[in-house]
Amino acid sequence: MSSDTDRDLGVGSTYGDTNDPSAAMNTPPGRSEGRVAMRTDQIHYTLQFDVAEDKMAEFEALADEAIAQTRDEPGTLVYRWQIGGAGPSVQLHERFADEAAMGAHLAAATDVFGRLMGVSEVTRFDVHGDISAESTEALEGFGATIYKTWKGYDL
Repeated sequence: MSSDTDRDLGVGSTYGDTNDPSAAMNTPPGRSEGRVAMRTDQIHYTLQFDVAEDKMAEFEALADEAIAQTRDEPGTLVYRWQIGGAGPSVQLHERFADEAAMGAHLAAATDVFGRLMGVSEVTRFDVHGDISAESTEALEGFGATIYKTWKGYDL
């Protein structure tokens, strides 16, 4: 059963051990010392693409298609492309409300992702969040490094 404080900190929050001496440094501003709140349901990841210089226009068109496709996906909270200089290094940052939303997004993105891979190479894939063993295995199969929640807080 959740208390009002639990709801204020968000569903999926976890609390540090009040006897843990490191708890104070993980305490959100304005919260009582020793109480650590972290959302453990949201998942986010970053993919880094190296784009063939002569394929940048095609890559951009595919990125625009992916943006349009994901705009109305339930549970997709952030979908942002960023470019280093004029390219050819591009990063895609995505955040999902939970693992189910991430799974639905990945299933829907298979076609456009395959076409992106035809004009680029993924050189980094970092996944942040507490995901199931099945999702971990599937994402590691695509070269992802999985980072599980360890310490900190969300405001």
